[in-house]
Amino acid sequence: MIRPARIAGLTQLAVMACFFVTTPVSRAQEAAPEDSTDVLISEELSEPAPEELEPVVIYGGLAVPQLWKVSRGDHVMWVAANRAAPAGGTWRMDEIEARIAESKLVQLPGRAYANPDIGIFRALTLIRSAFKAAKNPDGQTLKDVLPAETYDRWYALRTTYVGRDDDIEKWRPSIALGMLEEKIGDKLRPKHAGPDSRSRMGPMLLPLVEKAAKKKRVKIRTMPRIENKVELKNIRDKLKSTHKLSLVDEKCVADYLGYLEHQVEYWKQLATGSEDVEAPKRPAECNEVQMYINKVKAGEIPDSTGFVEFMDRLIVQDTLAKERLDAEWIEAAEAALEKNTSTIAVLPMVNLKGPRSYMDKLRALGYTVEEPPGAP
Repeated sequence: MIRPARIAGLTQLAVMACFFVTTPVSRAQEAAPEDSTDVLISEELSEPAPEELEPVVIYGGLAVPQLWKVSRGDHVMWVAANRAAPAGGTWRMDEIEARIAESKLVQLPGRAYANPDIGIFRALTLIRSAFKAAKNPDGQTLKDVLPAETYDRWYALRTTYVGRDDDIEKWRPSIALGMLEEKIGDKLRPKHAGPDSRSRMGPMLLPLVEKAAKKKRVKIRTMPRIENKVELKNIRDKLKSTHKLSLVDEKCVADYLGYLEHQVEYWKQLATGSEDVEAPKRPAECNEVQMYINKVKAGEIPDSTGFVEFMDRLIVQDTLAKERLDAEWIEAAEAALEKNTSTIAVLPMVNLKGPRSYMDKLRALGYTVEEPPGAP
């Protein structure tokens, strides 16, 4: 039997659990924040997926950390991108350790996000209602809400990889697809393959930099954790109003079943030792929360839950938290550059390129910024 408690996020996601809890299990676990009480509204958008990052330079079998050089006069800040080493590898630390040894300060990144102001213990009391919201309304099963052809494809996979457990039929399509994907992986994933792409990556750079700084007794400054709370009222009433809503994207379900069918064949071929197989590309997830938001904003259904208005407030507060963190980082960087002849900093890639690039902000303030070879 598939236990409801296995739906990632129900014990950590106070708001999204209240509104369908739609992230499939395998993906939600992959993106879960370190602190299970944090929602981190846009954190999953902050970092590009590993395969979307520019290639890492490999030297002597090890990945070489890229270093941005920020300078004014003879004072320098070396900035490294916090990312995972390639699969099966690790980081070559000799250059960055030499920079740490000659520095007076290592500056590590902070975190900024918005959170629903309900508290984890109150959230836990809502799990039972959240389970209801995550099930098909009026006692319907997947056979009732999916087209016959789509359901037949679902049922073929379900009977093979889930077995005779009929409970899975009661969950909304996005939840059921996540459960099915997890079961397929449990049965077919080769032992040498991790449960997801992130688990096959090497270690993140930041912990290695922190360890090296402590070993060399260089001062470490970690930027603050900034959390903006947003009040959410009448949660139980909002949950009740979601129970009757039925939002099914039939094309999305069909596309995701196609992905799972190809995933089955891919893993079967990997198990035979074949290396000339290409992993199927994961399609967009069937997110009922996003469907609900789209329909409300299009005027097709009323915002009876008040969810869209709440999400708008949450996003505003998330943006304000990040703007505050950005300003504090720039202020700290300027102070470090003025005081120290050499400083090391580690940042997420989102702060090294794109609209939240700290390098662009420092250039605008008159600092010289030199990008590493091959940086975008």
